[in-house]
Amino acid sequence: KRRRRAPFEVAFCLDLPEGRCVGLRLPPSSSSSPSAESDGTKEHWIREYLPPEEVGFGLDQGCAGTRDSFFAGRLAIRAALGSLAKQQQEEEQGTAEGSSASSVPSVPRIGPSSSSSFPPILRDGHGRPTVPDGFLGSISHKRVTGVALVSRDDDNKGGKRGRPRRGVGVDIEQTRSRRMSIERKVLTKGELDDLGKLEGVTRSEEVLLRFSLKESVYKALHPLL
Repeated sequence: KRRRRAPFEVAFCLDLPEGRCVGLRLPPSSSSSPSAESDGTKEHWIREYLPPEEVGFGLDQGCAGTRDSFFAGRLAIRAALGSLAKQQQEEEQGTAEGSSASSVPSVPRIGPSSSSSFPPILRDGHGRPTVPDGFLGSISHKRVTGVALVSRDDDNKGGKRGRPRRGVGVDIEQTRSRRMSIERKVLTKGELDDLGKLEGVTRSEEVLLRFSLKESVYKALHPLL
């Protein structure tokens, strides 16, 4: 069976000190949107990229926008996991053959093979993604954009998950938003007084940057607290 071209794009793939970060965008709400799967189309493209458990979980997420946001995040983390796993495999082969593996990050096409290589990524009791053993992961999504950060976790492999020693966190925010200013809710007095010192960044953008940093840190620390 010929696989259809997926109506989404990988926006970026970055190697950061914290791990592999992948950003992905879905098409605007339309007949090709994952939320259209709720109409009962059993051959919707999303089923070629996510396992049935994830598709079903996503379709239970209320409105179309929430469903699409969920799917964008899951596609992003599967791209990050697949890319990191491929790099790990290449490094192992390189060591065995006496050659070094390439450090250039690669983003594999998300497809049936990569979907089946990892178990369903749902949510734990705290709302965090249930990443496979041997990895740490975090997801953030806004509308049709999903971002995932994945790192190797050599302390927890083969189902031997103990108390975590570290975590990762990622967050994205929408700069153009109609919501009221959140600065007095998310920043301390000292942080408020310090606003306006970043060249080329507006006050509202700086508020979002600081808020996004706090969200990322919270996600990384939550498993450890």
